[in-house]
Amino acid sequence: MQLLKGSRKSFLAQLESSSMPLTSQDNQRLSKLLFNKCLLITGAGGSVGKKIVLAALSYSPSKIILLENNEYALYQLQIELEGLVTKSGSKVELIFSLASVCDPAVLEKLDKDHGINLIYHTASFKHVPLLEENIFAAISNNIFGSLNIVKLAQSSKSIEHAVLISTDKAVNASSIMGKTKRVSELLFQAAHEASVKQAVFTTVRFGNVYGSSGSVVERFEKLLSLKQNLTVTSENMTRYFMNIYDAANLTLLSTNFDSSHGLVIFDMGKPISILALAKQMIVDFGLVLKDKENPEGDIAIEIIGNRAGEKVREELSFSREVIDTDHPRIKLVKEPKVNWNEMIARVDALKSASISRDESKLKTLLDISQRSI
Repeated sequence: MQLLKGSRKSFLAQLESSSMPLTSQDNQRLSKLLFNKCLLITGAGGSVGKKIVLAALSYSPSKIILLENNEYALYQLQIELEGLVTKSGSKVELIFSLASVCDPAVLEKLDKDHGINLIYHTASFKHVPLLEENIFAAISNNIFGSLNIVKLAQSSKSIEHAVLISTDKAVNASSIMGKTKRVSELLFQAAHEASVKQAVFTTVRFGNVYGSSGSVVERFEKLLSLKQNLTVTSENMTRYFMNIYDAANLTLLSTNFDSSHGLVIFDMGKPISILALAKQMIVDFGLVLKDKENPEGDIAIEIIGNRAGEKVREELSFSREVIDTDHPRIKLVKEPKVNWNEMIARVDALKSASISRDESKLKTLLDISQRSI
């Protein structure tokens, strides 16, 4: 996506308008996938989780279980969705579960009571600098929580497909967040390889989502609304972007594609310079960049240096073996096979270090655990 000069908030308008409309084939696929099915959406109160719920509602699932550990987020979602369902006359049953993926007993009871068919696992701690200082919470939620989802799908009699929503930060990870997401990917890949039951395991990996909470776009919006200076970590920093509607729709559609690979990425176009984005958004907000050429401007951009765990550039894939599908934005990635027993041994070691609160050992084990087997 090119950054273009234009009206106020033109970059945001470009992102919103860049959404690819669903084709009749897409709608047929989603209807076949979701009609009369019971869905579990973890992290349903988050930005992407919520949009997946809204997208799925159009295809008449029988039930949607909305699992969220943030009470206020779940409360807000309940108000919005119950009103929407009532107004539309939809017959879908909504189950609002105030719980964590770290509680396997809750997950098992939800499956026993409702017969889950499809899981979209979006629940994740994701803010890079924050997780650098909170490794125990990051590993517990992102890794142990993901393992609970995998084990649920392995033992269930009704679950057909479990999808992990991952991030480009998992590729050649340098942060606690990225490393925990990479271990989650490897768990799903190992389960995919080892699966002898009906459940299929897929990982969907994409970059930054405009419209998600905590994104750089949201941060710049807040600072500019307050007329405060923007901070950029590096002049060379770039990131992939997509809008949240595409993220939700493509995640649902990815469940339809070749299950033999187990890993899906989206075509996100070319990465965007964060410095160029900052400059563009200043213009879009009707403000003037303050720099050496224009010391009387409104907003300056401060280059503050990389924060702990941050990379200058992100990647979408380790492998060059990216396989096209009949959807222009959905790609399959061929990665080495992952041994299930080895991954469980790695996670068990992480659990032991977590229990003993040995942060140094935990960091070492995390580095080892996120490597491909």
